[in-house]
Amino acid sequence: MLLLAHLIHQHRAWYNASVRLIRVIDNQEGTEQTKVHMEHLLNSIRVSAEVVIIVREDPGQPMADILCENSRATDLTILGMQVPDLETLETYRQYLDNLMRQMGSVLLARSAQTEDLLETE
Repeated sequence: MLLLAHLIHQHRAWYNASVRLIRVIDNQEGTEQTKVHMEHLLNSIRVSAEVVIIVREDPGQPMADILCENSRATDLTILGMQVPDLETLETYRQYLDNLMRQMGSVLLARSAQTEDLLETE
């Protein structure tokens, strides 16, 4: 997803846009360690972005609400999505549909997780 953000940012229409890498954590104690890790990641892939750490105030607050609250005013939000199981496909579709309606322009990118995209077998 960072590569997508970087490539979009290179286009003249998006060149002056700001790129934020947002991470939601559950406790204040992990803020500094998470920030250092994310900055290291950005440096290692040579992508310029602002690191934003959001501490979830209420552990019961849905992630979708946090994402909407912090992304509503953006021009484009890139969200990672997993490929759901067939049993949960409709529920996942409804979740994404609801999320995107609240956020504005969204680009969904399949999160590869642990898949090796270069594997030849």
